[in-house]
Amino acid sequence: TNHGSIEYDVNHLHTPLLIFMGHKRCGAIKAAMSYYSKESLHIKKEVDTLALSIKKSVGGYNENEKWINAVISNVHQQVCSAKAEFEHQVKSGELTIVGMVYDFANDLKEGHGSIRVVNVNGETDIEKIKQMPIFRSALS
Repeated sequence: TNHGSIEYDVNHLHTPLLIFMGHKRCGAIKAAMSYYSKESLHIKKEVDTLALSIKKSVGGYNENEKWINAVISNVHQQVCSAKAEFEHQVKSGELTIVGMVYDFANDLKEGHGSIRVVNVNGETDIEKIKQMPIFRSALS
């Protein structure tokens, strides 16, 4: 992401909604899940910031689950970082930070091209998210 653009949008344009959209076949996630030391300094610096949580499924690692968990983990990390930086705007209700996953390949089994909301201002419980005013009618 271009951090300067986000900061400008929130602090000067007063955008009310900041969205982080992850997707399964993300090149940065792929790099972070593999050996990337031969990449350029800029790519390594960006990939080094990813803190991916790769959960082990019952019976071993399932490649699809590993990817999905890594993507969702990265989205959570982005929302958490933005929430910390823009804490005042979030607490005052001026800004809502939403983390989503775009599933163009139907890996989540919710349909090709579906979008799953996974985090709103640090909340990850979908039932609590559904009760938030911004999503009450959209996710019901």
